[in-house]
Amino acid sequence: MPPRLLKALKIAVGCCAAVLLARLLGLQNSTSAGVITLLSILDTRRDTFRLVGRRFLSFFLALAAALIAFPSLHYGVLAFGVFLFCYTFVCYSLELYEGLSSNVVLTAHFWTAGSLSPSLICNELLLLLIGSVVAILINSYMQDISGLVRRDQAFIDRAMRTVLLSISDRLEGQTPRPHMDFAELRAYLKEARARARVHENNRLRGETRYYTEYLTLRRSQCALLENMLGAADSMTVLPPQAADAARLLDRVALSFHRLDNAGALLEELEEDRVLFRASALPVTRDEFESRALLYQTVRDLTYLLRAKKQFADQLTEEQLRDLWPDAPQDCTAKD
Repeated sequence: MPPRLLKALKIAVGCCAAVLLARLLGLQNSTSAGVITLLSILDTRRDTFRLVGRRFLSFFLALAAALIAFPSLHYGVLAFGVFLFCYTFVCYSLELYEGLSSNVVLTAHFWTAGSLSPSLICNELLLLLIGSVVAILINSYMQDISGLVRRDQAFIDRAMRTVLLSISDRLEGQTPRPHMDFAELRAYLKEARARARVHENNRLRGETRYYTEYLTLRRSQCALLENMLGAADSMTVLPPQAADAARLLDRVALSFHRLDNAGALLEELEEDRVLFRASALPVTRDEFESRALLYQTVRDLTYLLRAKKQFADQLTEEQLRDLWPDAPQDCTAKD
């Protein structure tokens, strides 16, 4: 079911259920329970729980302001104005914006009734409780998007792996294979991160932050890949060391989805850098500039692998197994 249609259905069912329940309990202003349910049905479970908690805190602040303003000013228009000033000032000071409108409506019932009797206070508190509980129950059902999150992960891995192989093609003097445009890749990363955050906030049990952390890793690696590709494109001649760098890029690309190999690749990369430094100095200006660009490419590859290793070291064995399946993913093979 499309998300918008599902949310509209939740709102309709939840509001009607809240109003009916309030009427069955004989509460006054029963439609307010439906309004509270409407305002409490958010996009994720955690957001709904967080909103309900803050709304209850805001309600008791509104009640305190009403107890101060209404009786002392005899429930006149001035009393309502003083109440609004005090209550909104406190809410904005404490950043409790979420419950402001709904609690003003509930508290206005005291003002129009001209009473702050215990029975009326209980009535408003029950309206808030019914609307909030119904919203939590309705929002307990959320579509599982874990498949979409994993699909995003696989797609991003393939796209970035193809960029690595394209850089390798350039360093070997071959026609580079096509790859995803970096602007499109960054936009996809942004969309994938939004989906991962929704998935994270819908999981009340278990730790799911590694999906958003994974996308943070890939976003930083994307910037490094863009720098590497730009440096490879700028080489006017290929230094002798370019072939060794290309072979290492191939190995990184073909195991890009794995996180247990960054240490070994870093050691191999350091060995290649030692050989680069021991090589004969370039003779022409073009050779010097191309050698510098190759060194920059290898340096950025080092940063990419270090970021990968740092991320992997922070994961538990369970997270590593769930996030990085052992089965290799498809990639574009070199001709």
